[in-house]
Amino acid sequence: MAHQIQCILCSFPYTGPLAHLPLLEEYHLLPIDGDDGREELLQALSRQGKCAYLETNYFGGPGTQIAETWENGERTMGPLISYDGLDNKTNQPELTVVEAAINQVLRAMGIQGQGGKDEFDTLGLGRFRSNRKVLEAIRDQG
Repeated sequence: MAHQIQCILCSFPYTGPLAHLPLLEEYHLLPIDGDDGREELLQALSRQGKCAYLETNYFGGPGTQIAETWENGERTMGPLISYDGLDNKTNQPELTVVEAAINQVLRAMGIQGQGGKDEFDTLGLGRFRSNRKVLEAIRDQG
């Protein structure tokens, strides 16, 4: 089964014009499309509090995850990448290869796994297998 999302996670209640979904505590999820303007958006949002970029690309089990954190207009961690079940890892010198990239970033943002779940599932991100599913959840809450 596929899992492919690109989103920004804010550690504060987002009140701007972009589509967003409240999650655990005051965290808000903003689905984004592609890389255009991503760094500028992260830079601007991170002036209000910690933010993270989260990306998953899984198809039938194997895949990758990329994550980074931002605060005060600066990248503070990453970008990190994890390869799960892939033998030929692409050479991307701008990325640091780690285990569980997204969970590492979520921990850096103050999220702790609860009830036997990792940080990803504690936050409820496992419910969304695509940005389309995040947007559906946003529509359903409205």
